[in-house]
Amino acid sequence: SRTDFDGQLAMVMRIFDRASKKFGPPVKIADASVIEPVLEAFESSGRWFLLWIGRNGEDVKTALLQGVFSDDQGQTWKHFKFESLQGLNFSRLDTASDGQGHILISVSGNWKFRDDNSRAKDDVYMIRSTDNGTTWSEPQQPRAADLRQYQARYPAAVFGAKPGSAMLIWEDWRAILPNVYVQFSTDYGASWSDAIPLDQAPAAGNGLDFQNKTAWAVG
Repeated sequence: SRTDFDGQLAMVMRIFDRASKKFGPPVKIADASVIEPVLEAFESSGRWFLLWIGRNGEDVKTALLQGVFSDDQGQTWKHFKFESLQGLNFSRLDTASDGQGHILISVSGNWKFRDDNSRAKDDVYMIRSTDNGTTWSEPQQPRAADLRQYQARYPAAVFGAKPGSAMLIWEDWRAILPNVYVQFSTDYGASWSDAIPLDQAPAAGNGLDFQNKTAWAVG
């Protein structure tokens, strides 16, 4: 959580001891004076992660997706950040891990603050790692370039049981009203199939709830 730590706001964690049924003392993860209300904590192959969106004061153009990971159960942390997305007005953050060192981070957002454009549309961005978060790819936009004039938001990704298989789902507004679209990958998210609408009826009005996990895979 984000709270006061030695007189400064910081990201802090407390570990629950199952034997004593008590939380341990606070451990500082990183400085965090101002953050957006979007964050994600997860575990991948024994490594602990925390992602959040921080800002320099009230300057929304400095919003930056960043994170830390720990290999010693939260005692020490290493910091990383995604500078190419600095200034994005984030609307969604989601993560997926296959337990074998492959991680997908999917986000949506727009550039209305950076570009001073109140009509900027959200789009979906995907970031992946093949070495359990030690290094990360540059963010990619799975949707075709000619569709980015239409809003897309609330993405969620999940790995399948077959090695390399993954699914990405999001809310798409290319047909006036929203519909839910899906793409599939067979190479851990390095490339994606053409998008498929869940409802074939145009402008069906199907959307996603950004507050919940919305993607599952079987097989």
